[in-house]
Amino acid sequence: MFTMILPGCPSKWPPLLGGPPSPAKYSAEEIRGRVVDEETEQPLSGVTVAVTWDLRGGFHGGHIKWLNLADTVTDAKGEFYFPAWGPIRRPHGTTLHGDQPWLTFFAPRYYPSRLTNERGSYTDSLRRWYGSGKDFTMVPFRGSDKEYATEIETLAADQYDRFFSFGTCDWEKLPRFLGAIYREAEGLRRKGILEAPELNGFWGAAARKHSCHALSNVFGDMS
Repeated sequence: MFTMILPGCPSKWPPLLGGPPSPAKYSAEEIRGRVVDEETEQPLSGVTVAVTWDLRGGFHGGHIKWLNLADTVTDAKGEFYFPAWGPIRRPHGTTLHGDQPWLTFFAPRYYPSRLTNERGSYTDSLRRWYGSGKDFTMVPFRGSDKEYATEIETLAADQYDRFFSFGTCDWEKLPRFLGAIYREAEGLRRKGILEAPELNGFWGAAARKHSCHALSNVFGDMS
């Protein structure tokens, strides 16, 4: 199946052959938003938000490195903010696809969510989050503790694939976001819900293997 890119419609992904080159440097505008409960439409404080900029390349077109990573927590009004950054030189053989950045939201007893950029092109040097200034909704989780623990296990496995499996310590740049997931998993296990992941063994083993800091040193007090 082939996708036709019409004139005037920028492609999110670089062509296999030919086409305009990726820019030499990348910058990003600030990102602002507000997180609300989907059912009550009330703002949610204490939501951890991660923003990720994934450089891809090589023959497989997969992840090469993180150009930038950041996290924050929503305030009493449910609002969050990421400052502008750049310019940062693009490593040779890599590119940012047009759907970058991705925003990931986590709050206890809510379904986690991840959003990709609404539009954009791999040729854009200055990156803009086109959802900036808008409300983002989160859906409450209504299942049992065991079902919730399974949801946390799936989320933790996804974060392992994204941040712990590439042989780097980049995960240390997301202490609020990953720490919130860690504390939720540990809290469930202390309640005897063993369906929750044991992240000292899961994430911690990868951290030790790659000579990163201990989870407790990065995430802080786990009590």
